[in-house]
Formats: sequence, structure tokens, C-alpha cells
Amino acid sequence: PMTNEVSPFKNKTLLARLLVKSETSWSTPTTVMRFLSEGSTEYCFFVSDAAMDSVKNMQPGRIYSVTVPFRTVKAGDVGPKKYFGMSNDVAVRLKHPLQHSLAPPTAATTFTGTVSFDFTSLSTLDQVDDGSYVDLLGRIVQIDATQLMSAFPKKAVTIANGDYYENVEFLGNHAALGVVEDQVVACKGLQLKSWKCTRTCTTTLLSYISLDPDAGLGKVAEASTGESPQKKATQSKDCPRLTTLLITMRPRRWKRNTSRTPWDPCPRQRSWSAGASPRSPWPP
Repeated sequence: PMTNEVSPFKNKTLLARLLVKSETSWSTPTTVMRFLSEGSTEYCFFVSDAAMDSVKNMQPGRIYSVTVPFRTVKAGDVGPKKYFGMSNDVAVRLKHPLQHSLAPPTAATTFTGTVSFDFTSLSTLDQVDDGSYVDLLGRIVQIDATQLMSAFPKKAVTIANGDYYENVEFLGNHAALGVVEDQVVACKGLQLKSWKCTRTCTTTLLSYISLDPDAGLGKVAEASTGESPQKKATQSKDCPRLTTLLITMRPRRWKRNTSRTPWDPCPRQRSWSAGASPRSPWPP
């Protein structure tokens, strides 16, 4: 069972590894970070306002000693996988500078925290609802178009496991990962989305990608035919047919405005010879 090492009642100091760090494009500039504690518990940090300068030099992959104020610990009430697919519903929201320091060099060998994966088989991926978060394990068989210089970088990668393959879009910072073909990757926190009737998996702000993971996580199976896998894990959705409705409108007959008001647009059509007062809209 997961044990939270932070408390909403008392300040706590964590020895944690920074797994992922991303900048958001939200209305309020925010830095989101994914930490792994020594007890193998993951935490999501939302850093904004005056706290952003204090974390700008923190680098993913390094181990830090972090002091978490109790007032910043917020518990979610909607169950697991609320924060970018993380199983821990406790988050840390910082608006004031974060107190942290780099752990001593010996922490690189003594740190005991490990990332846990809950892999979804590619053969059952099509049964997962849109918007869900999944963990995938596979071998890269193709790297498609890469857009690193655009405003929103993207790299399209095809991974395979057994007789199935799936397209994964590495977005944002993940697009800069130096992945190569025939490399094994373990992806944590991918989100299944649909776009123009095509389903695909994409990285989110805090998705964690492990390159060449330890063999203990699982083995990537080869295709039964000995060739490249031919079955796509997710199938295209049925697109609603667009029907053009031709509406025939009858022309409206023009009807003369017979109302007698002081703002008559055609004053010459009115005769004042009967003795009607120019100030009165009605004849005598």
C-alpha cells in the first residue's frame, strides 16, 4: 500500500528524485514536477508565483532534499489518477520559495525509490476509454515525422509488443528525447485520445519515459510471424456522417407598413389637407 510521507499537519523533509519537470501554458504560469520519494511514493508539485524562481535550476534525474510545508499539501477527493495519471491523489501546491538542496553524491547509490509501472497490454488497449491514462512497454519500430523547431514540438513514435503496434506522440519536452529504432521504452502516464476519428496515445506534462528499462519490468515479445506486427492496438472510431440539409425557403411577400407614427418614413404619402395637426399622428 502507498504511504504518504508528507503531512497536512506538519512540515516534512523528503529525499526524492525529480523524474519530470515541465512548464505549462496555463493562464497562471506554473511549473509542474513529478517526484519519486525514497519510499517509492510519487508526488505532483504545482509551483507558481514567487516559488518558480526557486525551482528553475532543478534538473530531472537528480536527487534532492526537499522541505514540504504542511500548508501546501492538498488531498484530492476524486480518487486515483487525478494528477496526470499518478496513482497518488496528494499534491503539493507551492506559491512561496521551495526550500531544497542537492543530496550528497552517496545518495545516487543508496537511494531506494523505484518507479512502479502498471502496464496495459497492447492487445487490450482498444478496450480502454478515451481520456484514460495507461503505461505501455514496447520496442520502437519506427520514428515518423519530428517537429522540434515548432512552437509545440512533437515526435511520432511507433512501438510494438508481440503482434500489435501503437502510435505514440511524444509532445513538448518529451519530443527532445534521444530515442532510436529498436530501443525498448517503458512509458508511464500516457493518455489515450481521439482526434479526427483516430485513436492514439500521447504524453502529458508529467509522463515518465524510461529508455532501455531493466528487464525485470517485463519482456517485449516478438511478432508470431517473425515479421513486423500488422495489427494496430487501437482501431479508428466510426465518424458521424455529415449530412447537408437543403432548406427551401418561400419568399416572403412585402407588406406595406400601415402603422401611423410620428416617425413615418414616407411623410409625403400622408395628406395634412384634412386639417390634421402636424404634431398629431392621427387625422381628425
